[in-house]
Amino acid sequence: MTNEQAKNQQERDSRKCERMPSEESLLELFQSFVYEYSHKRNLAGIRNCLSPDATAIGSAAGEFWTNPDDLLASLEKDVEKIPQEMELFNQSFRVERLNDSGAVIWGRFGIRGKTADGTVFENPYCQVTAVYCLKDGRPLICHMHGSQMPHPLATNQEPWPLHALASGQHETAELYRLLFDNSPVGILHYDSNGMLKDCNQKFLKITGSTFQKVAGINLLTLPDKQAVECIGNSLKGRMGSYEGFYSSITVDKITPIRVIAAPIFANDSTISGGIAIFEDIGEHRVTQDRLQYQLQFEKMVSSVAKSLVSAPIDKIDQVIENALQLSACFFDAERGYIFQVDAEGKTLTNTHEWCAATEEPLMPKYQKYPLELLPAVLAFDRHAIDYLHFPDVSTMPETMADFKKILIEDRVKSMLLLPMLAQGKFIGLFGYDCVKASRSWTSEEITLLKVIAEMFSNALYKKSTEKQIRENEEKYRFLAENINDVIWIFDAETLKYSYISPSLTRIFGYTPEELIQSEIVVHLSAESLKTVLAYLPERIENLRKNRQTRYTEELEQITKDGRKIQTELTQNWVISQVTGHAEIIGITRDITERKELEEQRRLLEIHRQQSLKADSLGRMAGSIAHHFNNQLQVILGNLELMAFERQKNGTSSKNISDAMRATHKASEMSSLMLTYLGQHQPEGQISNLHALCNSQLAALRDQLPAAHQLILNESSPDERVNINRDHFSQILKNLVINASEACRASSGTITIDITKVLVSNIPARHRFPPEWVPEHECYICLQVQDNGIGIPEDDVYKTFDPFFSTKGPGRGLGLANALGFMRSVDGGIALSTRPNQGSKFSFYFPCVKGVSGQSAPAVKKSSRHACKVILVVEDEQMVRFITRSILENFDYQVIEAENGVKALEILKALKGQIDLVICDLVMPEMDGWQTLEALREIAPEMPVILASGYDQDFVMRGEHQQKPQAFLRKPYNSISLQQAIVQAMA
Repeated sequence: MTNEQAKNQQERDSRKCERMPSEESLLELFQSFVYEYSHKRNLAGIRNCLSPDATAIGSAAGEFWTNPDDLLASLEKDVEKIPQEMELFNQSFRVERLNDSGAVIWGRFGIRGKTADGTVFENPYCQVTAVYCLKDGRPLICHMHGSQMPHPLATNQEPWPLHALASGQHETAELYRLLFDNSPVGILHYDSNGMLKDCNQKFLKITGSTFQKVAGINLLTLPDKQAVECIGNSLKGRMGSYEGFYSSITVDKITPIRVIAAPIFANDSTISGGIAIFEDIGEHRVTQDRLQYQLQFEKMVSSVAKSLVSAPIDKIDQVIENALQLSACFFDAERGYIFQVDAEGKTLTNTHEWCAATEEPLMPKYQKYPLELLPAVLAFDRHAIDYLHFPDVSTMPETMADFKKILIEDRVKSMLLLPMLAQGKFIGLFGYDCVKASRSWTSEEITLLKVIAEMFSNALYKKSTEKQIRENEEKYRFLAENINDVIWIFDAETLKYSYISPSLTRIFGYTPEELIQSEIVVHLSAESLKTVLAYLPERIENLRKNRQTRYTEELEQITKDGRKIQTELTQNWVISQVTGHAEIIGITRDITERKELEEQRRLLEIHRQQSLKADSLGRMAGSIAHHFNNQLQVILGNLELMAFERQKNGTSSKNISDAMRATHKASEMSSLMLTYLGQHQPEGQISNLHALCNSQLAALRDQLPAAHQLILNESSPDERVNINRDHFSQILKNLVINASEACRASSGTITIDITKVLVSNIPARHRFPPEWVPEHECYICLQVQDNGIGIPEDDVYKTFDPFFSTKGPGRGLGLANALGFMRSVDGGIALSTRPNQGSKFSFYFPCVKGVSGQSAPAVKKSSRHACKVILVVEDEQMVRFITRSILENFDYQVIEAENGVKALEILKALKGQIDLVICDLVMPEMDGWQTLEALREIAPEMPVILASGYDQDFVMRGEHQQKPQAFLRKPYNSISLQQAIVQAMA
């Protein structure tokens, strides 16, 4: 090995290590040390190889050195005397590695050289022994022993060239005693038989003995066999080494020791005895153990850091749990854990935990634990403390009583908690619990654990951040790949696209390449193209004059398959850095569906307004009709009473008869008002719709101008519907006249078609009434179509409004009446119209599957008897009076009740004496239905006539537990009253 290689090897081996290097490496180190002295004459290099507490002995000169400084001072004199390089020859070295922390090197060699004054010297009989120990992880020489034998051929040579000889025996003895007495290690001197000849005070201190007690002890008879073997090896000419526990034979004391023994050679090379170094390694062991622990701790922290830094995102949780296990086991803790704070900073959740097999996991217990219940932990959030350390939980302060209670419940004896921070924000806790035994953590340990806490924080923050980034990337990728908007760049001066996004294909059917190579006329409708070409010059000018550059507009465009779609364009105008042209960076959005939805919302709002209007009008008309019929009842009743009086007197009056006829006409007007609203359903008949229309055809044609034609197309004979023929005839007449008036005076054609349609074929657009939903399987459709001017779109939903008309005042009830009529038969109307092409009204009547009659209420005839006493229940006083007067005119006994409550009281009081009840429907407190049910509870078989100004069909709608025996519609005359009594008593 070259000198340079030896130096490099020494540098490599000088690094900190846990155990003594190999014998080969140690030999290289020692040869490097010798090279520093013999060739380089470098005292600094020699010092670097010595332990700070190294000692040395030079046997030939009788010198002893207790520290490196004294040794180097002596060698410095030697270097001054022999400054030039010396030559080594006949080298022979042997290495013995004693254990992991100690080794011995001994050897023989010859040396020659020249002193400063030119004197040549040579000595072939030099010996050296070096003891290596680990110091702070480095193998260093802690003791060295050199000797030489004088040679008669040497001229003016130094007997020991490694140092200067002492001038006298006295000085040598003093130096020996100084080294012996002040040595930091115990020294023993024994003869060739192993008898202890001398020892220093350090040895006596280590063994806890006195010289008197140990003097004369034969070391070969000690009870410790390893110690005897070590001493014996030295007396055989070999180095001896021993490390163990020394049990004093003089006092009760056991001491960990290290012994190194070496032989002492006489001038004739015989062994005259030995010398041993006796060192107390108790403190050294503590230091070594502490260093070993620190090293393992740092390795554990390094391992955790390495695993967290290199862990992929999906493995971070597992790596954290492994790190918790590793660190908790290192500290003999039964539990390691991490708690994380929620986004609002209100709860703590145990997200990671490792616990010993003997312990029950606490993670399920601590989920969303309120942070306010842990005031001590809140101090972390306020950055008031760095950690919480309780070696003994039972001694926690009273201010943490709640926290202490939680820990005691979990059987925790010791605890360490450290905060986890990310970006300066408190995000959670990291800690350990000791359950079986108490433990404390040193400040050095806590400092390194803060590093682990920071690494955990960074890992969790990294996981959270990257998870959020991944989610955002997925969202952005999804939007980029699935967005329906088309992004494009358009040269406003060449009218060419330079870029179009792939989403173009989904909306327009074109590929981007197809449209880039085409003209804009391909996808713009004529109107849109005109609009675009009109605004381009103005917007180019605005751009170049730094005026408006952003625009939003709607254009109609054409897809590849010819469909027209509505689009919204957002434009940003810029000057191209390449061409200098005006460019548009735009986004096109298909808003066809949005426009349709807006139209649907508009129609729904119209429907809603119409429904509200119809509902309000219905309530108003119903109320008016009710009160109107009540007043007509009073008028008609009084007229009849007057007629009775005149009949009794044998006279008659045409005026009274005319007044009664007018009253009946007024009642019919009331019915018509309710018909408009679908609240009155005149009695219907099963009719063939085609035959009914055909019967009206001649009369309808007579009312049309000569230039207008009315055509009734043929249809199948089974189109039967259940309608009131008179009302239908009136509606058909109004429809035909309206159609004729919509046609031009010079010519016009009105066509009537009757067909059967399935419910699925009924159009949903422009359907009336708005709330009508076809529910029958099939319908008979009556269509009245004209070729007139049509109806404006804005007027379509006003067509069926009462009193809406384009024909002047006093008109507009015809279609409103038709709508009410269709409501009453559970049908509907659909309207389609086109400007200047005409309109078509389609009336849908439910098909009649069969004719069924309604059976009259079952009445036990045997329970009825002649009607004598009638209870009249009516809240209108004049109506009660007229009804009573008419009944008394027919010899009935009448009892009056102004409301339902009074009627019940009378019925209870006169139970069994009342034969019939006539009850009004609309009354305060209890209406007619409620009164009827209460009456039947008192008298189950009591016949009842229900009277109302509403139509019977309207009144009888809905579910009612009790039914009247007869219905009497106001205004009624004496004949209809008597008929109702007969029906009720039947």
